[in-house]
Amino acid sequence: SDYDQILEQIHQADVAIEDEVMSEKIRTMRELTAAIFQEVEEHPAKKPQIQRFMNYYLPTTLKLLDSYARIEQQGVSGENMAKAKADIERIADTLVEGYRKQLDTLYRSEAVDIAGDVSVIENMMRRDGLTGQNDFRIRTPRAESAEEPEEQETPGETGEGQVMGGH
Repeated sequence: SDYDQILEQIHQADVAIEDEVMSEKIRTMRELTAAIFQEVEEHPAKKPQIQRFMNYYLPTTLKLLDSYARIEQQGVSGENMAKAKADIERIADTLVEGYRKQLDTLYRSEAVDIAGDVSVIENMMRRDGLTGQNDFRIRTPRAESAEEPEEQETPGETGEGQVMGGH
């Protein structure tokens, strides 16, 4: 598949680059890319979310890694080559962080759904007295605040009148 080819290209860039620090960043990018691809394969509806990643970030990353490998292999260190290599090393950190955020973005809607489900089930369990907490209120806070003044006024007025009338 296209995904496998891209992962192989990232792997080949890692093999071609001798610098171990840079190789570690490349391996991290490959792992993140594989996780992104797996998520999109399992949830095809998320594919539109990775269009820029697929069409710009990945090809540009591969181009930069290829340039880095060529500079390394030439073994000549002129000022321009050294600067280009340093620029690629610097952007590699940014790319790793960007790939991480891309993956996290794919999980965002799922995380929101999970948080909603957890909140609903916690509230239901609390209302049904199944949480082990001493929270016996069955009504929602809005319903309680609307009913509390009536309950307080009625016993106060009636109760005082009855007690005084009884003496």
